[in-house]
Amino acid sequence: MQLVKSLGLFARTALQTTSVPSRSFAEHSLTMESRGLFIEAIDEGLSALGSATKEIIYRILQNDYGIAKESLPEKLAEFSEILRLAFGAGADSILQYIIERFYIKLQVTPPSWTNLNEAVELVQGILRAGIAKDH
Repeated sequence: MQLVKSLGLFARTALQTTSVPSRSFAEHSLTMESRGLFIEAIDEGLSALGSATKEIIYRILQNDYGIAKESLPEKLAEFSEILRLAFGAGADSILQYIIERFYIKLQVTPPSWTNLNEAVELVQGILRAGIAKDH
């Protein structure tokens, strides 16, 4: 429980102190680059929990759910649900931090959303556009 509280405080602090260079979605090439950036954002988000915890989460995803780290962009809904099963309400802080890191990596200002599910859907749309463009 303390870990979840600490992560929530960490995520809120990081979000409040991080400036995002302004760029529109049209200016960003949605290709495999966006997919790679999202994987990096997930890695950074899970690293906030500690390297051992991050590796355990990746191992559980792979061994128990058959989800490799590289396939997380296509499995975002499943990944979100698994985090919620593992961390309860604390998963929202982790996901919010991951999503914010993704937008920072894209160098675009995050659109406003009313809830985390909406934010996840927006990210899925970006990733689907990039994945479709690559094929």
